[in-house]
Amino acid sequence: MPGLLLFRHAKSDRAGFSGDDFERPLNQRGVAAARRMGGLLAGAGQIPGLVLCSTALRARSTLDLAMASGGWHSSVRHERSLYLAGPETMRRHLIDLPDEHSLVMIVAHEPGLSEMLGWLVGGGAHRMPTAAVARVDLAAPRWGNLAEGRCELQWLVTPRLFPAVRTDNRS
Repeated sequence: MPGLLLFRHAKSDRAGFSGDDFERPLNQRGVAAARRMGGLLAGAGQIPGLVLCSTALRARSTLDLAMASGGWHSSVRHERSLYLAGPETMRRHLIDLPDEHSLVMIVAHEPGLSEMLGWLVGGGAHRMPTAAVARVDLAAPRWGNLAEGRCELQWLVTPRLFPAVRTDNRS
């Protein structure tokens, strides 16, 4: 059955940023978290064949850092409509996918990702903190059969669950 990864962008820099929300960059904590999650996904063998990514800078940066850190490559479609999208917009992107995509990732924003997760699994309160990734599996073999409450949550992880990996030789 197809699987879907929901990946919320990493922590962005609100303080000191006075530009358009769409162009808000990641802060240092967000950069580290995006890298950590990219490595985690690679280590767990959770590499999507296709990524649908919001065109907001913080979403694009999160994906780029995760892929580089994890050493994985996926086909990427940047979709402006995923910026602050709700479940219906995300669903429209998914139901038209070719069935050859067995694992797809959406990189987007809150509250849409939490709402999408609730829609997929049939309710409940789900919170997607920054840089969190959730995996759901579809009950049907085709993306076109995606329906409310017809998915099973496999896991939801946050970067805080995993300590930062040291990259220097200090003890």
